[in-house]
Parts: sequence; C-alpha cells; structure tokens
Amino acid sequence: MTQAKSTDANWYRRLARAIGRRFIAAARHPYAFLPFLLLAATDSVFPVLPAEVMAIALMVLQPHRTQLIGAGFALAAAVSALILALLVVEARDFVFRANPGLMDALERSSAIIAEWGAPALALLSIFPDSPRASIAAAAVAGVSPPIIFLAVLVGKVALYAGLGHILRRLPQLTAGLRGTRSALGRRLRPGLQRLAAFQRLVRKNPR
Repeated sequence: MTQAKSTDANWYRRLARAIGRRFIAAARHPYAFLPFLLLAATDSVFPVLPAEVMAIALMVLQPHRTQLIGAGFALAAAVSALILALLVVEARDFVFRANPGLMDALERSSAIIAEWGAPALALLSIFPDSPRASIAAAAVAGVSPPIIFLAVLVGKVALYAGLGHILRRLPQLTAGLRGTRSALGRRLRPGLQRLAAFQRLVRKNPR
C-alpha cells in the first residue's frame, strides 16, 4: 500500500514538473502575454493555473514589461470577476434551487462584504489567488457587477504593483531579512524565500 502511494506521488511530481517546464518555456515566448491573459480572464470560472503564477513567471522572464504585465493581469482579474458576478446574478435562482445550502454559506461568508461593500472586496482582492467566494458573496449581497469589476481592479492593481516592486528588489529583501529577529520579518521571510526559489527555477529552466 505504501509503495503504491509512493508510485502515485512520484507520477504526480513528474507530471507537475513536465507541466511546469512547458509552462515556463511558453512564458519565454514574446507573445505569451496575450494567451496567458485570456487564461487569467476566465480564472474565476475555469481555474487552470493561478494568475499570479503566470504573472510572476512573465515578470521574471520579461522584466522590461513588468508594468504592462501587471496592468494586463489586473484587468484580466477584473474581467474574470465581472464574468463570475454576472453568472451569479443571472443563475442564482437556479443554482440556489439546486443547492439550497449554498445561499446560507454565501450569506455567512458575506458578512464583511455586506457591511463594507466594494472597499472590502478591493481589500480582499489584494491577496493572491482569485477571491471567488468573495466575488460571489458580493453579488449575492447586492453589489452591482460593474462595482465588483472596479473593486477587484483596484485590489489587483495594488497586488501586481507590489509583486513587481518585490521582484525588482528580491535579492536585497531576502538578504536584509536573513537573521532578522522581528516578528514581521520572520513572517515575510518564508514567502520571499519561496518567491526567490521560483524566480531561480524560472530563470534556470531550459528552453
């Protein structure tokens, strides 16, 4: 049984590495930006690969286009949020009839959205990954799809601007946090180290 699990894990790791190599090779192409944006624009509905992973890979491999990449992915995230919000608004009666417990779950998760509205959604959008539950909760709470679009756009612009800045100064930031004793530094260091490892992987991956 243990050997079977190990074989399955090795197969999964090999597949993940193969997909990663193909993805990084594709990200090196000058025209990779547009197809990656199309994938990011459907991330809330058809998640294929986290949009932040695609954006970071492109920023690492095409640093001269960092601002354009960040703006493009922020817009793609807002479009993705708009699509999801429209789907929730249009299909909510059907979906909630098919899954009655979903309404209760969304109402519980939308307390902060119901109280603070679009500013709360913008703040939640700053964090990595698509805030699908928050977008759906905002639509259920009555926030209009255009406002959801703008809130997510603001949050993702802040996220990608921050990522671009961190990537430009990553060696200095990781060196500065080495051996730090501050609580904030200890919290930030693992994330920066993982980001630095991903940056090295992307740069060293063969074409």
